[in-house]
Amino acid sequence: MFKLLLPILFFCNTVFASTKVLSWNIQNFGLSKSATSIAMIADIMKPYDIIVIQEVNASYSGPQAIAKLVNSLKSLGADWDYVVSNPTVGKGRERYAFIWKRSVKLLGKPYLYTPFQFSIDREPYMATFVHLNDTFTIANIHIVPKNKHPEMEIVQLHQLAALKNQHIVIAGDFNCSHLSTAFNKLYNYHFKNALIKTATTLKMTPQKGSHLANQYDNFFYESREIEIAYPLSIDFSNRFNSLKEARRISDHLPISISLSLK
Repeated sequence: MFKLLLPILFFCNTVFASTKVLSWNIQNFGLSKSATSIAMIADIMKPYDIIVIQEVNASYSGPQAIAKLVNSLKSLGADWDYVVSNPTVGKGRERYAFIWKRSVKLLGKPYLYTPFQFSIDREPYMATFVHLNDTFTIANIHIVPKNKHPEMEIVQLHQLAALKNQHIVIAGDFNCSHLSTAFNKLYNYHFKNALIKTATTLKMTPQKGSHLANQYDNFFYESREIEIAYPLSIDFSNRFNSLKEARRISDHLPISISLSLK
């Protein structure tokens, strides 16, 4: 039996009229995930309006797994829609996905951001949504691992700030802490990070009394146009008897925010 999520996630509706967004790098999301795993993932996702997923398998197993996840979400009582990207063009081929409740409207067709396709291994997947009369664009991104110098990709992200008439949120796995100077150009465009000094990955084994590792996953948002509340990471590992079991779901924790336009 799965544990219930913390009440704060449901409390948001009464305090902050907003769009609740969850982002998650679900490690190699494809047919390797069991029906039980998908049901647990859906249970975590169900309170949110928009789900942003990285590391969907580039083969057809990726979209098939997303379809199973959406069916599992629908079985929990809400109506959902979704879209899965084509495989990214760069060396680190994978897909991205967006899933959203039908109360949210997708504006236009999501697209892989081609200006980055030769300079960022997994170019971001862009989608524009309308919810509660707010229109905003989410850039779904998975930056290269630490051994491939993610800073070289991160320094390019300020270019997304130049997209006209779009309120930008960049969500995903940056493989780098928000404290890195690589984000300075983005900060110069009045972007802020949502999570502050928050670990979002799982260690292989607990060390020094902690099972959490790196500050890799985050949301970056245009602070002059967007306000946020309740930034958090969700430690699902406490649903399992061991880190090894938890890491079969993912080595990353889901992260979430509530957002609205100013």
